[in-house]
Amino acid sequence: MEIKISQFCSMMFLIMSASLMGILDASLLNISGVDCYFVPILGSIVGLPILLLFIYIFSYKDNLTINQLLVLLFGKTIGKIISFIIVLFCISYSIITFNNLTSFVT
Repeated sequence: MEIKISQFCSMMFLIMSASLMGILDASLLNISGVDCYFVPILGSIVGLPILLLFIYIFSYKDNLTINQLLVLLFGKTIGKIISFIIVLFCISYSIITFNNLTSFVT
């Protein structure tokens, strides 16, 4: 099954916007306590290189899948490692979002 870049970006947009619907604020305050004002700033600083990496990867060629792009740009070994990290990120972010949603509902 091939995932196109537009499908991946749409999925990430929906997952990230779902966590910002009032659910994230309560869990952020519970997890970080007094330091919750520093978390968005620190997250922006840490996430900026990752965002620039995604922009570089996605603007290279439009007709290839994500895995094919990563293998083409970074080689077979590093491309597979980056693909695995992306899958882990998507799974963990989905689990956190689902956990926040169930906590919000109950």
